[in-house]
Amino acid sequence: GTHCIPSDALASESYASLDLDGVRVVCLSYMNTGSVAHARYTVRRLRRRTRAPILVGFWAMDPEEAASRDLVKATRADLSATALGEAIEQILGLASKSAGASGTEAPA
Repeated sequence: GTHCIPSDALASESYASLDLDGVRVVCLSYMNTGSVAHARYTVRRLRRRTRAPILVGFWAMDPEEAASRDLVKATRADLSATALGEAIEQILGLASKSAGASGTEAPA
C-alpha cells in the first residue's frame, strides 16, 4: 500500500510519532526549486529512522538544472526525479532489484 502524508507530519512536534514501519520507499515531493537544502535536512532526519530508499522529486525543476545540480549528491537521497514518470520508473527499478535479490517477482 501507499501512504501520503502532509509536510507538517515531518515537523518536530509530530515527527516522533511518524510510523515508518514497513515503508519500502520514501518519496519527498517539492514544488519549489529552492528547497534543496530543506530536502537534504529531511533526508538526513529520515535516515535516522528508516533504511528505505529515499527519492526526492523536484517537480517544477527543469531536468537540465536538476542534472547540473546533481540532486542525489546535493540532497543525499538515493534517487531524484523531475517528472512523475521518471520517479515511477526509478521506483519500479528498485522493486525489480529487490525482487531479484529476494527471489520474488516485482509487482507489474
